[in-house]
Amino acid sequence: MMTAGEYLQMVARMHGLTYRAMARALKVNPSALRRWRRDLVAPNWRRVQAMTALWGGNPHVIFLGTVLARYRRQTGLSVQETRRLCTGRPSGLRRKTRRPRAVDRGQLRLPIGPA
Repeated sequence: MMTAGEYLQMVARMHGLTYRAMARALKVNPSALRRWRRDLVAPNWRRVQAMTALWGGNPHVIFLGTVLARYRRQTGLSVQETRRLCTGRPSGLRRKTRRPRAVDRGQLRLPIGPA
């Protein structure tokens, strides 16, 4: 997941935009964009949609990342603990899959039943 600030920094690098030009494109004050970029304030849903409409990306992922970053900051949880709360399992660990039982191919399967 990516916060709005990380998204704005990535867009500025990829497209070679200044933050002033980005603020003009979004029709916001440059100081508001600066606060979003530093993750001091979270943009509202409509602004996140406007950002992704201009420069691409998934607004749901960006907004969720921004909300989780704010939650982490307020509660003092680590990134791993926050992910565990969202997914219900520790991050980085894969679910265990059952291995199929080994079949002894040397034995023949005989039908068992009334003859």
